[in-house]
Amino acid sequence: MSEDKAQDPDMLLEAIKKEEEKEKRGKLKVFFGMAAGVGKTYSMLKAAIKKADEKTDVVIGYVQTHGRAETDALAARLPALNRRKVEYKGVIFEEMDIDLILQRRPALVIVDELAHTNVPGARHAKRYQDVLEIIEAGISVYTTLNVQHVDSRADTVRQITGITVHETVPDTILEKADEIELIDIPPETLIKRLNEGKVYLGENASRALENFFKPASLTALREMALRLTAERVDYQLLEQLKTASGGKIWKSGERLMVAVGSSPFSAQLIRWTRRMAYGMRAPWIAVYVETEKELSHDERMRLESNISLATELGAELVTRFDQNVVMGLIRVARQHNVTQIVIGKPMNYQWLELLKGGSLVDRLIRVSGNIDIYVVRCEPGESSRPAVARIVKKGGRNFQQIIYSAGIIALVTILNAALCDYIGYRSTSLIYLLNIILIGSYFNRISVVFSAFVSSALWNFLFIPPRYTFHINSFDDMLMFMVYFIVALVMGNLTYKISSNEKLLRQNEEKTSAMYIFLKEIQGATDMTVLFSRAGEMIKKNFGVDTVFLMPGGAGEMKIVSSVIRNLTMNDREFQAAEWTFRELKISGKFTDTLAAADWFYMPLKAQGGPLGVMGFELKDRPILTFEERWMFESLASQISLVLDRELSRIG
Repeated sequence: MSEDKAQDPDMLLEAIKKEEEKEKRGKLKVFFGMAAGVGKTYSMLKAAIKKADEKTDVVIGYVQTHGRAETDALAARLPALNRRKVEYKGVIFEEMDIDLILQRRPALVIVDELAHTNVPGARHAKRYQDVLEIIEAGISVYTTLNVQHVDSRADTVRQITGITVHETVPDTILEKADEIELIDIPPETLIKRLNEGKVYLGENASRALENFFKPASLTALREMALRLTAERVDYQLLEQLKTASGGKIWKSGERLMVAVGSSPFSAQLIRWTRRMAYGMRAPWIAVYVETEKELSHDERMRLESNISLATELGAELVTRFDQNVVMGLIRVARQHNVTQIVIGKPMNYQWLELLKGGSLVDRLIRVSGNIDIYVVRCEPGESSRPAVARIVKKGGRNFQQIIYSAGIIALVTILNAALCDYIGYRSTSLIYLLNIILIGSYFNRISVVFSAFVSSALWNFLFIPPRYTFHINSFDDMLMFMVYFIVALVMGNLTYKISSNEKLLRQNEEKTSAMYIFLKEIQGATDMTVLFSRAGEMIKKNFGVDTVFLMPGGAGEMKIVSSVIRNLTMNDREFQAAEWTFRELKISGKFTDTLAAADWFYMPLKAQGGPLGVMGFELKDRPILTFEERWMFESLASQISLVLDRELSRIG
């Protein structure tokens, strides 16, 4: 067999695995359009009726007709399942009943408005998550989606229409779709339908004409829908060609990387990188470089949101501790063989970056070598603040340390004034320099720079002849003054870096030590009772979190087998989340999109043979769950699963 026609074993194996996964789950068909009113629901119902006429078991899980007579008539021809009633703030809402669908197990279920946000209290936060659970159960789904609800296109839609779309679905949903049918009509026809009351009624139609349904906006959205559909078709073709040919000419050598942080612009960069990676058929990673900088609650929430967005869109997440963000990014890029780095265009005032050697982009370009740098302009969003506002807020956080530094310099100046006649004015600079080193050990970099400037000015004004002026007569004194200022800046910054690195190393050492002690304790467990007891006690001691372990009982329901909290009782909502985690082998509960109303965070204990049990972490009073904590919980659950699997195998 020739080399050109030889199959790539890894590529062929990957394709076979994908086909096996497709066979197990239901089919997903998306009726896709540029905006509301193009006829997606109508076309979906017609296709479903045709399937029903072919003796396929079809039911309506959820359809929103918006009072359109033609659509109502089609919906009446298909059986509809009862909707689940959910109470929220005293109001009863109707949502799709997933349990009823899974119990009924039709061949095909109709689910309208894929991007819909469920009412709090529902199993999942988003309807697309309901759909994923349905198709994973082997049930096929017909659904509808507009282009403005595709996550990677949300920023472009806002630029075109001026409207921020809050209900979005990750692009991976379209990748999971077995078929995408584009429902396309000219913008003029859609506007005519709107005027005739076939899209929205009353004031809603007037508002739509003034905002979203402008001819230019609709034309741009139409182009986006056509382009995205064409990209999906092209992607499917390449996937087929991987197994039909040797695959070498289709294999991409590109690898993209995007820098992720707490900035409100990070989400736009993530979406931009996702679109670029998809078009290039290239893998991509999202990198967060953590420094000693303490994040506020809002910044931490934005960071968690950005990281969740990156993982939802299919990025490989990489975190790195580093004092220098630029060098941290470059190190990760070289370790992962990255060819292109995506970063945002700087928005800050240039003079503020001079102290750091230029903007982050400038510094990254200087050290990037053969790695290409894409600088992307980000549009201000709802959560973004002007640069001045961010600077003022950051200055407020540093103001306290600057005040402390000023107070210390004042005390040192008094000491120097008392000693000057005995040690000489030049020796006082050494006391000032020692003070700068101490400030670098306990305060931040801004305090070091501030102290270097102020101490230099005070030494010149109060001690260098002629005193009480900023004029220096002697060339030696001038040279010494300049050397002092440079040495003060360098020594202060070096001390600051050493102190910060020591703090990071100490924190990492504490985490590593705690994990090692935990592993050592659970490895010595002689049975499941001891395992759960030791694990719960060690997690409580080292990580400050209460835990509970649940396993299936005789009737199949989950029951508590061990808990740090004595006589723990859990309500039905908690057991429902634990049962779902056990059944689906996915996380649920607080800080997730599944049964988020629970007070506990649940992780599956699993082995290659399937689920073993569920581990719950009590997070009721926590405002957020950081990605470091989530990673830690995953590591703990993974290690406990290994030991539990060993014990169950020994017993069996």
